[in-house]
Amino acid sequence: FPWWVRAVEQAWHLFAVAEGAEALRHAEKILEHHFETLDEELICRLYRAWSVTADIARNSAAMQDTITKLLRLGAVRSSALLKGTAYLIMADLNLSQGEFVKGETNSQLAVSYLTTSSNQYQLSYAYASLGVFQYLQNQVNAALQTLETALRGISSPGNQLELMARANIYYQIGMAHMLNGWPGLGKQDADQCLDDYQSIGQLEGTLAAHSLLTICNYFHGNIPASITA
Repeated sequence: FPWWVRAVEQAWHLFAVAEGAEALRHAEKILEHHFETLDEELICRLYRAWSVTADIARNSAAMQDTITKLLRLGAVRSSALLKGTAYLIMADLNLSQGEFVKGETNSQLAVSYLTTSSNQYQLSYAYASLGVFQYLQNQVNAALQTLETALRGISSPGNQLELMARANIYYQIGMAHMLNGWPGLGKQDADQCLDDYQSIGQLEGTLAAHSLLTICNYFHGNIPASITA
């Protein structure tokens, strides 16, 4: 089972949707017979990685199917981690569909469940998700407070996944600072985001960080830097 979980995660990083779906199929065959005894952290990683892959592929049906499975497993195992992860994926789906009010509600539910789990990685993503929906609804000051809470929870990443989570939080803080009219602070966040993504060789995140740097430099009046960022 752990091997197939890693295969799904690798497919996510490579944007290999077909390979991810095949690895998921093998993992779920094992999960079907051992769902009561398998490590819930591994189950969480499996479905979180697949949901992100499905989101990139704009496959909302696959995301909804993942949500349903996690809620069912969470109920059977009385697992706050699995339930919280389901609501976090719901929020991702809300974001892709432009449902900001529903997304904020589901992010809050994810935070509520994940606060009672020991998974700081997922909790940080839930806070980051909540912060995004807040700034998308012009609640920028509230978003900055939420995102700073997310950052404090993962200030010293212990592995690549946590480093990726921190990079995402820096990116979102940079966006919120830009929306609040503070491009200088946004640039500092973008620089940290870029450092984190480059350290793990995450191409999509690196490109996003460069885009944020360009915007921050432009609005900070540093036109030459905005061209080369």
